[in-house]
Amino acid sequence: MIWENLGYKRNIYFIEPLSIDDLGTSLLCGRDNEISQFIDDCFSDNKCLKVIGGDVGIGKTSFVNACQFICYKPKGFKLASSYLNKKILPSYKKVELSDRDDINSFSLKSVISLTTNINTHFMNTGEKIPHSIKDYIDYWTKVRLKTSSGGLGVQVASFGMSYTSNTYESQEMRDPLTAFYQLLNNILDETDLSGVFMLLDNIDTFKREINLVRILDEIRDSFFTSDNIYWILVGQKGLGQLISSQSRRLGGYLTGQEITLQKLQPKVFLYAIEKREKSLRLSNESDLKTFRENRKKIAKSKKGKLDVDYTIYPPLDDTTHTMIYEFTHFELRETFKICSDTTIRAQEYVKANGQLLSEHAFNYLIEYSDKMTSTIYDINHYKGFLSKIYRKREVSNSEYKKYGYKTASGFESVLRKFAHKGLLLSRTKDKIKLYEASWIVEAMALCNLLDEGCNQLAYAKYSDLLTN
Repeated sequence: MIWENLGYKRNIYFIEPLSIDDLGTSLLCGRDNEISQFIDDCFSDNKCLKVIGGDVGIGKTSFVNACQFICYKPKGFKLASSYLNKKILPSYKKVELSDRDDINSFSLKSVISLTTNINTHFMNTGEKIPHSIKDYIDYWTKVRLKTSSGGLGVQVASFGMSYTSNTYESQEMRDPLTAFYQLLNNILDETDLSGVFMLLDNIDTFKREINLVRILDEIRDSFFTSDNIYWILVGQKGLGQLISSQSRRLGGYLTGQEITLQKLQPKVFLYAIEKREKSLRLSNESDLKTFRENRKKIAKSKKGKLDVDYTIYPPLDDTTHTMIYEFTHFELRETFKICSDTTIRAQEYVKANGQLLSEHAFNYLIEYSDKMTSTIYDINHYKGFLSKIYRKREVSNSEYKKYGYKTASGFESVLRKFAHKGLLLSRTKDKIKLYEASWIVEAMALCNLLDEGCNQLAYAKYSDLLTN
């Protein structure tokens, strides 16, 4: 009800990746150059492995979803690419990787993904499914993966019965690798699709990066040799370099350079908010009538407010959006989460026009910071270290002596440890790796959990944003 009362169909600050459709693609902002590079890299040579890197929460999956949809329905998109003459099936269901995967489990996950993807295609288009494809859909959409001490098996439920097996040699349909390629050939023969995207997920959950390379190395000759399959890997920046350095043969399958997504500039972020706000406004007349009645009640509850403003505004103003975006160090997902929580928690402070007063948004930001930092253990143990970095804003391993370390490598190891905990962010500038405080440390400063002076710096920073 909150969002309907504000004039929207749904939460405009949703944190789920943008959907693979017209609406989701239209909401992506500031990535035109990267989209063109993605398309050119995928289709300009016979290599099939594309790597997308970037910081956590920066919008990598949303970017990939938009790229897939443009390659699926290119009409209407003006991009500087000459390769938008193919129609590629999107990967609606990702292949969820795990440390324990091998060629067998990967084959199972891949054929289930491909079956789901082509089934979704026919559901969206309303076209009749050819029998040669329907047979695979009927079988593999009933498959459920089962993990046991003996490895990954499947359970197939059909007509009230269940069939469990780890052996597929008896029937071609039940051999996942054979089924994958036979289904792919049927898709290419029976539809207007020129190829398929396959998106590999869960890469960031691997405890050891070498395990990812091991799995990719094991499957490369079976899966990375087809001209009609475009595999996409999404992970932390530097993933492409890691793959190339660990396995020269695997690196040979990479197409183009890793596309590393950069943080959106504040102006582009505000434009993204504006697009969400306009696209998700109520349009049904019945819903609008209810919205106007609720707006009238809000106006009457505000003393001195006689005129009713029926304009639909963003719940938060641009100043507040910018403040929260800077607070999270330009992390999109966390920014949207805080904006959503702020709007929901502070409804009693909304103005008659539905916007939240900026000062109350700032108060909630302090409350949110306190909640987040309450889960951090042993703060006093590294309070001084983080305080130094917060005041300095950024640091490199060459400054190891200032922080009491004997070697640059030892200091680098500590910095990486804090980055892994989410307390520091890293970036490369002029070939030098720099570390800066994350939004969690920003929250610590606002809650007075760092050394004296950091709290005043944090308050001054965000108070200035609110008064400018």
